[in-house]
Amino acid sequence: MIDLERFDAFVNVQALVQDVLDHRNQMLTELVKQAQKIIALYKHSPNLQTTTSFRMADFALFALNIAEAHGMLKMVEELFRKISSQQSAFTLEDDPIAFAISTWADDNLGKEVSYKQLFDELIDQYNKKGVMFPFRPEDQAKFSQHLRNILDNLRSEYSIALRKGHSRINYITFLSKV
Repeated sequence: MIDLERFDAFVNVQALVQDVLDHRNQMLTELVKQAQKIIALYKHSPNLQTTTSFRMADFALFALNIAEAHGMLKMVEELFRKISSQQSAFTLEDDPIAFAISTWADDNLGKEVSYKQLFDELIDQYNKKGVMFPFRPEDQAKFSQHLRNILDNLRSEYSIALRKGHSRINYITFLSKV
């Protein structure tokens, strides 16, 4: 979670605009100086990062390269890690399949199952509780697609192993909680 502090005092818009106008030249001068430093960094640094695990790769690489040049790489990497963690938590928060998988995985760590076996076991788990599973039995392909879509997010909570078997059967193992 990213904690923010609430302001104790507020300023009206007119005063904010006037403050910007009063300091306009200083702000633009500083902005241009920083832009020149960034351009020089890209022009004279052959060892810039070119890959990242962050979804917004262009933005992340830009920020990471600038942070490295300013000695702030670890701080920016930690910031992106927190943002990614929050994105994953938000994605999984109200997802009934993610909830069902988490409940199942906690009791079945280390057990390898095919996507179909997982689907069938989740249906059984829901039936035992007298609750309707979000996918109908004939929707196994939709379930498998949904599982593939949330897999990266589930990896923020579990160490997961995937394996392709014969006849293009996919297997998944929830190895441990992260």
